[in-house]
Amino acid sequence: MLPAHIAENIRRQVLYYLQSTFDFRDRSVSLAFEQFLQDPERGLFKGPWVQLRRPFRLAPQPYTPPFDLNVPFLPFRHQAVAWRRLSSKNHKPEPTLVTTGTGSGKTECFLYPLLDHCLRAKQAGQPGIKAIVLYPMNALAADQERRFAKSIWDDPALKKVGVRVGTYTGRYDPGDPTSQDSGTTNMGKDHGITNHEAQLENPPDILLTNYKMLDFLLLRPQDQHLWRFNESDTLQYLVLDELHTYDGAQGADVACLIRRLKERLSIPKGKLCVVGTSATMDDRDRSDRALGLTISVDAVETGGDRLARFASTLFEEEIPTEAVIIEDRLTVEEIVKPEEDLVALDLPTSEDCEPLADEDATAYAIRQGRVWGGPEFAEPTTGDRPTVVEQWSVALGDWLKGTQLFKHLLELFDAAERSLEGPLTWTKLVERLAAKDFSFIAVPNLEDRKRIITLLGHQWLG
Repeated sequence: MLPAHIAENIRRQVLYYLQSTFDFRDRSVSLAFEQFLQDPERGLFKGPWVQLRRPFRLAPQPYTPPFDLNVPFLPFRHQAVAWRRLSSKNHKPEPTLVTTGTGSGKTECFLYPLLDHCLRAKQAGQPGIKAIVLYPMNALAADQERRFAKSIWDDPALKKVGVRVGTYTGRYDPGDPTSQDSGTTNMGKDHGITNHEAQLENPPDILLTNYKMLDFLLLRPQDQHLWRFNESDTLQYLVLDELHTYDGAQGADVACLIRRLKERLSIPKGKLCVVGTSATMDDRDRSDRALGLTISVDAVETGGDRLARFASTLFEEEIPTEAVIIEDRLTVEEIVKPEEDLVALDLPTSEDCEPLADEDATAYAIRQGRVWGGPEFAEPTTGDRPTVVEQWSVALGDWLKGTQLFKHLLELFDAAERSLEGPLTWTKLVERLAAKDFSFIAVPNLEDRKRIITLLGHQWLG
């Protein structure tokens, strides 16, 4: 599938349909209608939009996680910072707010500290719920349940002591034996415990739920058995995923819920480690509305200050600005090769950039690699084509880092990100890239330039 080409084909088909349907006798009306359809800024069609994000910075090597359990990968720097704050190994866990982008591994920021704490607690024979993670949607809770379960299953130490994760949501109906998830009473390699009776009988170490169900768990008499092992120091972590959803009236409800939870379990202020994650809240955001705030803010206050203040009110805990963890990405200079080693590319024709009939994304990328003068792809004579494609993709990426055009693309999106402009439309990208890279002078037609940029979207940006 080639998304940008599909979007362009849909646009053309809709445009053809509208133009053939409406035939105005008045030329001025016809021109106005044409402008309404075709104008890139004020016309009918918007987008598509494209965004190129630089890779996240890895933690410095050699790196030793602050855990007793094994972590099977080198974390990003923001994950390592979160682990240092949230670890309970010879350290009091500190409140943490992770505001990194989509795909940055926010779940892993709290997943491993929670599992590591549960490991030592289980070894010490401590029962009860040690961590609660609230999700705004049951689908998110179910997805995270699988990630927790897999991490437990893959670690011999966690599996040996019997660390358990349970999902307590409204998806389970005890009155219907055939209801979804009614049979998961034990941990598995790809699922946690979802049976309500099983969790009441033997409370999980980590509880995944939503704020409405947690409200029921604190109020309903039949659910009080769930908390029987929880003393004032048993629950160590409270995590709110998608923190930006808890604003307005819902934010007020959740704030009251958190206070009732701490009151119910006799947890004094400062003894519960609170965690919030969001890909939407940004330390650079200048809008109080994004944080659900309506009070005035001093002009010198940073986005991190506002976020910490918002979370302090929501959780009723003292959360300093340094608790806000933002993403750390590689700079353009760290990604591309030195300036003296960069090569200028000869742009192909727009016809060369058009996909062939029945050409999938991989075949298209391989053909375009030849068109642009990239590394050659050699079809394997025996099986294992995926491995060869992967090796060629790595070689292609290394080659791209040595081209001026790729550097110009990175610089354009870096400037857009710094100005908080966000994703760019194809039209804006074409205009800015053409102004920055003089090789586009040889392609005077705007539509031809768009076709070439479309290729870059498939092969370089995604």
